[in-house]
Amino acid sequence: GLAEDMTKGLIDRFRSLPIARSALVIGRTLGDSTLNIVVLFVMGLAGFIVGWRPTSGIWKISLAFLFLLAFGYALSWVGIFAGLSARDARVVQNMSFLITFSLTFLSNAFAPTTGMPHFLQYFAEWNPVSTMVAACRSLFGLQNHFGVTAGSFPSEHPLTMSLVYMIVIMAIFIPLSVRKYNNSAKK
Repeated sequence: GLAEDMTKGLIDRFRSLPIARSALVIGRTLGDSTLNIVVLFVMGLAGFIVGWRPTSGIWKISLAFLFLLAFGYALSWVGIFAGLSARDARVVQNMSFLITFSLTFLSNAFAPTTGMPHFLQYFAEWNPVSTMVAACRSLFGLQNHFGVTAGSFPSEHPLTMSLVYMIVIMAIFIPLSVRKYNNSAKK
């Protein structure tokens, strides 16, 4: 959406307002987070309808959803940077799909990593999506299965590792996105 807004002149109108340069990109990510709340609610409800029953209690379940929301917020900054880098929305969509597809399918989200070749297990089990999945599974009261990296830091501390990944992603992409937006304003 940001890539389209950049080409349609909407951003130029926002730049004429007396607001901080970072306000637009921060507002965009907060808007994405609002949409993510709706998506998480619908997904949780659909899961409940088809038989998903977390067993860990309301506080841990709420923390799991908060973790998912925070992870989505962190990844939205990657999307902001992509939207500012490639001015065509189709290019951004394709780039996002390739990254999301790769990280999701090379993780423990859909299948245990124990069936993967050993070299792929290392990548999959240190993957940010895998640590987030493992963190949420533990918060929902479900069991995690790790392959060759059982006993590693991500397998033993998926909540901590997920927080580390979120902080690293935001520490990299927030300044890059704000700088990219500011530089695009000078053109």
